[in-house]
Amino acid sequence: MKSVIDLPPPPTIEQDRGGDDDRWTRLFRAASDIEAHLLAGRLNGAGIETRAIKERSTAAAWLHNGSNPRAPVDLWVRSRCLDDARIVLAEIAFDQPAKNNDGEGPRRRDWRTPVAWWTSAVALALALTGIALLQTADHLEECRSSAGCEPATSP
Repeated sequence: MKSVIDLPPPPTIEQDRGGDDDRWTRLFRAASDIEAHLLAGRLNGAGIETRAIKERSTAAAWLHNGSNPRAPVDLWVRSRCLDDARIVLAEIAFDQPAKNNDGEGPRRRDWRTPVAWWTSAVALALALTGIALLQTADHLEECRSSAGCEPATSP
């Protein structure tokens, strides 16, 4: 069974408005299934009917049996709803944080954060390894001094 995202837009059945109002028009090319699904949900929430068509002509589409989750997806809307859909896209773009570095946008991680994490991880690994080796050395020292650690010999 194919999902809605794999099917092309259905042919127009009702022609009550006349003209090109019921034809499908490409609105946006999403980068992946996830982006297309989120955008379609936002448009459907605004009362705009959408259809999604996945790009299947990529080089390695056969590897995923035609369902590559990272393949681009075209979102289609009815021609009569195109302006409303563009307004929803503009609202989404307006709600996004700014991408500048003047303190208003999202905080960028500098190079020190990953270095600090890796340094902590290596130090912790070395400390735990040292503790394990000390405990093993203590146990070996106890075995040398007592006869309880020697393997039993069979007669």
